[in-house]
Amino acid sequence: MRDAFIDFLKPPDYDSFGNLPKSDENTHVTCVHTRRGDFVEYNFYSSDPVFIRNALIFMNQKKMTKNIRKTVIFGDDLNFMKSIFEDHVLSDEDNEHGTNFISRNSPSDDLIYSKFNCDSVLISAPRSTFGFWMGYFSSGDTVFHLDVRYASDYVTESGNFTSNDFFLPHWTPLMFSSSDNLTVVESFK
Repeated sequence: MRDAFIDFLKPPDYDSFGNLPKSDENTHVTCVHTRRGDFVEYNFYSSDPVFIRNALIFMNQKKMTKNIRKTVIFGDDLNFMKSIFEDHVLSDEDNEHGTNFISRNSPSDDLIYSKFNCDSVLISAPRSTFGFWMGYFSSGDTVFHLDVRYASDYVTESGNFTSNDFFLPHWTPLMFSSSDNLTVVESFK
């Protein structure tokens, strides 16, 4: 039903995206969804800047045919998003010449943006339903996510969560190589 759901999203109004990059034949847009807020409050695994930066290194090593790579960060904590990359550009700034952008758009516009511009998506907080929908609606349908088994919390420890019920089978789970090695690697199910 993916195609039917995607058809519900309105056509893009590119003016509403601010200066966010457009995916085209030369530009690969990687979208990173972050979640902090209530996840921090309720002890769910929330987005981690070290994981995000290292996961992007892993993702960029995958074979991509487009020459220009841009990253757009989405989330609920602006200060956190700004801390991921020092050289960020906010979507409402008058600057189109960056590599790392931060969306300041509405959640609905972020989903529409994903439909037309996200060649790949990184879900950095594995329990985020908004992150799931961003990946699901993404134009490239190439989604990477932190392996929920790695992000232990009381739901995982209770045994009442099956990752295959939440993440699509062709999505790629990621994790740190070990507690001593923060290199991000693919996690095999």
